[in-house]
Amino acid sequence: MITRKISIIIICIITLLSGCYNYKDIDEVIFTTAILLDENEKGNIDAYQELFRAKRGFGQELGKEVKLYYKATGKTAFEALMDTSLNASEEIDDSQIKALIFSEKAAKNGLGKYTDYFVRSQKPTVRMYMFIYEGDNPKDFINISTPEEEFLGLFLHSMMIANNDLIHLQSLRLNEFRNEKNLGSKIALIPIIQKTDKESKKIEIEGAAIIKGDKMVARISKSDLMSYRLATVNGIFGHIIVERPDDHKGYVTLRIIDSKVSFSIKYDGKNIIINKNVEIASSLVSSQYDEFNYNQQLREKIQNRAEKQIAKKCSDVFYKFQKKDIDLYNITRKVETEYPHLIKKKNQDELLNMMKIGKVNVSVNILGSNNHIEKK
Repeated sequence: MITRKISIIIICIITLLSGCYNYKDIDEVIFTTAILLDENEKGNIDAYQELFRAKRGFGQELGKEVKLYYKATGKTAFEALMDTSLNASEEIDDSQIKALIFSEKAAKNGLGKYTDYFVRSQKPTVRMYMFIYEGDNPKDFINISTPEEEFLGLFLHSMMIANNDLIHLQSLRLNEFRNEKNLGSKIALIPIIQKTDKESKKIEIEGAAIIKGDKMVARISKSDLMSYRLATVNGIFGHIIVERPDDHKGYVTLRIIDSKVSFSIKYDGKNIIINKNVEIASSLVSSQYDEFNYNQQLREKIQNRAEKQIAKKCSDVFYKFQKKDIDLYNITRKVETEYPHLIKKKNQDELLNMMKIGKVNVSVNILGSNNHIEKK
């Protein structure tokens, strides 16, 4: 509730400071908070918009938020959004869009024809978060109000801000997508959102869509996404579950406090050998059993088991997607920098087939409260 009020206040303050509107104008403007873009049976674009408007009135009613919903269709995203504006009673302002959502069908057919308008237009911010909606009836989804937040756009924006460093969640802004889809392997990961069930008002992140160029070519599960982020992202948080190394059955849970990742490549004349280093600081948070006898020897066994588990999963995920012609770890970008002559001689599929995992060196350290990974 507090987050929603703060977000609404920020929208009004930003608009005031921009010099474009006075108080009277704000009362007559509708702000777009989220857009869901879909492709219909005729190949046209359906645009579903969630909008915020300050309520008119007197006393306590003045300035309270009102949630609106509009739908329009056009041959382009621009035409659909302009059609919405022409049929609205007040001016629609797109400068405060928090979530840009695409249906799975739109993502598989190509995002270029949707994102081009938002990139070229000076009004919407290119820092809006992107999502792929997996499910039926976009109209019902864009109109959803979660228990925590009435406005879907503000809810998704807050979720990404709060959980950006978590191991199982991949966030992506529009400006980041513009860069990633043009560099190296041209791979970008966009989080997949869905309702927990048909009747629920709760939303969950279910892995991510793998976008190659402009099209969704595969999806990555939460489990594989965790391994991907461990192998590619610095400073993530979350937890690792490993089997207990003592005589008892069960699991040990380690909380990730910090992480550092580095990697190198070497061309041996035939293959591109990839060596990765993953350094993880963690703390023991659960053993499932009260009689768990924790000592230095057991600590080292847990660390060793966690290291082997992470190394195997990071390697397995790379090869899993290599078989699907996807350079998930974007090794191609490193090849462009260190072996540019290979880029000129080989196409991307040939380069991908040359890539082999050499070593994945993982160091898991279970720390006390006063220990940390030294930052570089």
